[in-house]
Amino acid sequence: MPIRTRLLLAFGAVTLLLGAPLAYGVHRLAELREIAVMLRTTQSEALAALGDLRTGLIEYDRQVRSYVIAPDPLFRAGMRDALEHGRDGARRLAVAGSGTESSRPVRWLDSLAALTVRLEGLVEARRTTAATEFVRTTVRPVLTEARATLDPIANDISRSSTHAAAEAQRISDSASRTALIATLVAVLLGGAVAVWTTVALTRPVSRLRTSMGAVARGVFVAPADLPYQRKDEIGELSRSFRAMSEQLAELERIRGEFLNMMSHDIKAPLNTIGGCAELIEEEAGEKLDRPQHTQLGMIREHVRLLTERVDRMLEVGRLEAGSFPIQLEPVPVVPTFGWVRSAFEPQARRKGIAFTVTVDHNAPAFVEVDPQCLHNEILGNLLSNAFKFTPQGGAVSVKVWGERERPSALHVAVIDSGVGIPEDELPFVFGKYYRVRNGERSDGVGLGLAIVRQLVEAHGGTVDVESRRGGGSIFHVFLPGKQSATRENGRPGEGPSHRFG
Repeated sequence: MPIRTRLLLAFGAVTLLLGAPLAYGVHRLAELREIAVMLRTTQSEALAALGDLRTGLIEYDRQVRSYVIAPDPLFRAGMRDALEHGRDGARRLAVAGSGTESSRPVRWLDSLAALTVRLEGLVEARRTTAATEFVRTTVRPVLTEARATLDPIANDISRSSTHAAAEAQRISDSASRTALIATLVAVLLGGAVAVWTTVALTRPVSRLRTSMGAVARGVFVAPADLPYQRKDEIGELSRSFRAMSEQLAELERIRGEFLNMMSHDIKAPLNTIGGCAELIEEEAGEKLDRPQHTQLGMIREHVRLLTERVDRMLEVGRLEAGSFPIQLEPVPVVPTFGWVRSAFEPQARRKGIAFTVTVDHNAPAFVEVDPQCLHNEILGNLLSNAFKFTPQGGAVSVKVWGERERPSALHVAVIDSGVGIPEDELPFVFGKYYRVRNGERSDGVGLGLAIVRQLVEAHGGTVDVESRRGGGSIFHVFLPGKQSATRENGRPGEGPSHRFG
């Protein structure tokens, strides 16, 4: 399954899981809205209708008393209006249906309407005493009973409102609990889907990254645990990586064969050419004029340069193949760097460069290294570059110091005041065949610093550089050595500092 499809499915699953509690919450909110509408309309209408009914009965009672005392048509119309007002409230109350008592006021109002007709007849006949007695014995009891009916109706409305509010609270609590549980479940399931998708994608990518790091270190073997059988882009990448590793391994084999061939087929003719040039110069001797001596010198110099380049390429090949012998032994620090000062002093004088070597008092007396690697390759390459790129009148210095916490460790800094290295090129200076573009012409092939790095790392140490264009360079070398390499009579900090030059 392609990665895009897998990601879309995972996204859809997470969306569905998170959308389920949202849909449930929307549904419960709709129920709460219906209850709120019912409370706002039905219950409110019932209370308003009950109020109109109560007002109509009170007004009817007042108009009846006034009509019996003073038979005025206005009071008679007031009785009828009050009954009609109460009847309207009763009808609205019956429509609202607030409890079982909501239909009884209509019957009482119908009875009062019939009694009103009889009362009007008595008043019209000027039978005031009979009308008064009729109101007291017939109309007033019906009116009192009608008023008494209103309290149970009000209680029904109150109970209905309380029940609706309780139902709304129950729905709200249930929705909150269910939404919380659903959200937690959705988050857990969504997290599980996300973790599964992440692991399914990142684990093979991590293995590929580790394998690519091994290739960068020169191990051209594709591991067997890569997902070669997958049908997605990661499977294609794994198969491409395996093919690339196989091709690099084949190229490495061809390179090894080439180096072996070069060791015999190139160095042998170079040695022959150099030997012939020396033999001609020795045998011809005084018969050669100055131009001929110069040409023979050029032949020997170019043979030397070519031999040096071939040797460096062979050294790099042996280092990468792990066949370069590192013979560790305790090397005295002060005499070693005194020899370095003596070895490079002639070169410093020829170029007019100030050259000093300083060994700090806290440097170890001995360091566990391969002396040939330290003399000829590590310090030799670093100082050769320092003198090569430092102009006349400049300065080159070597500083050596140690650590109290690690008595066997040795720090070496090679400092020059040369043309420097552009900051954007610093990460690449220790790469094979890399030559800094600093405007200076160099006759090297870019292997010296690569050899330094590999030899320092073979000793378990590190090397890095500080530099900027026009500001000189500082190469730092750290060699950890071994604790057993320190001597009782030469621990760091016990002797004086040494300065050569």
